[in-house]
Amino acid sequence: MLWHKDKTLAAHSNGMRFTAFDADDAVLATQVYFSIGGGFILREGKAQGESCEASSLFVFERDELLKIGTTEGCDLGDCAGEREGLAYGAEIRAHVARIWSVMQECVKRGW
Repeated sequence: MLWHKDKTLAAHSNGMRFTAFDADDAVLATQVYFSIGGGFILREGKAQGESCEASSLFVFERDELLKIGTTEGCDLGDCAGEREGLAYGAEIRAHVARIWSVMQECVKRGW
């Protein structure tokens, strides 16, 4: 696997190109995918409506998130975390709390 951290694909900054080679290094196939947010993956050459939704527990649009929270008994952060495929455990919550604390200190100092 080659990581080109210094290169960005033209269509979207959060993308990956997959290329399969045979034993003689001839290209067998290549495809580009973009992570476009909200748990959605867009294959190069497809319209945004044709994106492939990532596997997730909660699927929602707009105000449905509030209904899901009530139905599933989770707060907005937990529902959004499930939607994005995140593991919202104590470690992540502590990290977010630390980031929030640093941000608040910066505001107090005027940075």
